[in-house]
Amino acid sequence: MLWTLRDFTREPAVLFWTIGFPILMTLTLGQMTSKPRDWAANVALLADAGESAQAQAWLAGAPLKDKVTYILMAPDQLPGPGHRPGAPGLERPGPRPARLFRFDPANQDAQLCYYRMQAP
Repeated sequence: MLWTLRDFTREPAVLFWTIGFPILMTLTLGQMTSKPRDWAANVALLADAGESAQAQAWLAGAPLKDKVTYILMAPDQLPGPGHRPGAPGLERPGPRPARLFRFDPANQDAQLCYYRMQAP
């Protein structure tokens, strides 16, 4: 038995595949299947100069305030169509049917923000 154990430990590849690889695989799979990170987003609240009071009032009762950071901004401050917006979801305040969402459909964070903000 001692001879077999010594023969086993002489090969570095055998030690790696029997001890090192299972440990590395366990750590890797543990990281991959761990709890996902918490969702958070920045949303630009679009309001003209005349609508800023209404936007501030809407902001007081805005949905998902614990997950979303709202940034009050004029519509002309948005980046052009060729630029990626700094805020993934862009929203005009108001009652639910009148809300206007603007986002880049190619941006996955913007789509997630859009769908999450549709729910409440």
